[in-house]
Amino acid sequence: MQRKIIFIIISIMICSVCCYSQKRKKIDRTAMVRSTQKTHPKVSSSSEKGNANKSKVVATIPPKKLKQSVRSTSKKSYFSISSQYVSFGADGGNRTFTVLSSAAGKISVNTENWGHLSRSGNTLYLRIDANNSSSSRADYFIISSGSKSIRVDISQGKGNSLTVSSEFLAFASSGGSQTITVNSSSPWKIGISTYSWGHLTTAGNSVTVSLDANVSAESRTDYFTVVSGNKSLKINIRQEGKNYKMYGTSRSFIDNATGLTYLTKNLKETNSCQHGAITERIGIYIKGDYGYCYTAGMNTNFIEKIKELNQKEIKITSVAITNSGYYCLIYGNNGWFGSVPAAMSARLNEFNANRETIYSISISENGDFAIVTNEHFYASNSTDYDNMIKAKDMFGQLKDVCITNKGITVVCQNGIYYHNIPTSVEERLKTCTERPDHIRFTDSGTFLISYENGIGYRYYM
Repeated sequence: MQRKIIFIIISIMICSVCCYSQKRKKIDRTAMVRSTQKTHPKVSSSSEKGNANKSKVVATIPPKKLKQSVRSTSKKSYFSISSQYVSFGADGGNRTFTVLSSAAGKISVNTENWGHLSRSGNTLYLRIDANNSSSSRADYFIISSGSKSIRVDISQGKGNSLTVSSEFLAFASSGGSQTITVNSSSPWKIGISTYSWGHLTTAGNSVTVSLDANVSAESRTDYFTVVSGNKSLKINIRQEGKNYKMYGTSRSFIDNATGLTYLTKNLKETNSCQHGAITERIGIYIKGDYGYCYTAGMNTNFIEKIKELNQKEIKITSVAITNSGYYCLIYGNNGWFGSVPAAMSARLNEFNANRETIYSISISENGDFAIVTNEHFYASNSTDYDNMIKAKDMFGQLKDVCITNKGITVVCQNGIYYHNIPTSVEERLKTCTERPDHIRFTDSGTFLISYENGIGYRYYM
């Protein structure tokens, strides 16, 4: 009986626990349903009236669908360049840039004149000139696309500046020493040295050149170089032969010449003169084979012919001009052009037909003329012709002649003969340690003297 009662009690307790558990589970489900319903409330009528647009957007377009809509309607823009900084050495060089842009681009700020930009498609080409100054330099350019801009900076290292006080040294046959000064922004040295008869000594910023005596009859030439970094300068040397001499007479004079300042200024700048012609009022000189520089007042036809020869790169061998209106030039071996006395024209045509090489021509103000070729020489004035014969007898083959109303100079293979020239010209000739190749002077004492190979000159005009 007691066991039966205990069993009934236990059964009642089990049933009570089960009923409570079922009820708790039912309550939890209800709570979950309520919680879910709170997350998505219905929109009240008052909310629709107060904020209708906002409520409709939130209710009808989920966040994910909104993002997808923005992506599908907006265009992605881009703009870039492969580099925004480049550097160059003193020698300059080239660089390329790749530009990527969703819109049309342009160079809105260009470089200085030592930089050169060009474009092909999406590629930019930059070329930088050599920097010859002793200072570094910087620049930039800007490329734009729409409202965006990119700046590209450029830097270039400084170049070497190298100069010498003289690029031509002339010595007498006896030899001797001369010193030049070297100015350089970087360390320098001797590159190519001289032959054994020349000796170089460096000290500080100077080079002393010493030559042995030249015992031969002929002149001789040499050179050496000064090097600094990527720059090199050539210094030419000339030494006269033992038998090169001068002989002649001179006279006093009155200087009535107009200063040919345009010629002298240009000579100083170019430092080159092969030969030329001057009067008291006008002048011209030839640079190299066909370069030229002339004063105002020259005959138009004469100048146009010189320009033509320059463009065709034909050598101009000799020129002659006068204030009285005569002019003549020799080009190539024996071609000629000009307005000359009739007798001179006949002689020039004769020498041309014989295919002689014409070395030199000269015309005086009074219409006298002289011509020198590789086979003959001729002068319309007998006194001039006699002086040319004396010159040949003393110093060998004639190379150049200049006549005025009063005087003459004749350059020969082994010396110079002159007669009745202004003392200023004689003094200049006697102080020349170089060998003159062409002499032009006036009765007023002005002159232009150039040396063999066009490597030196002297003037007073």
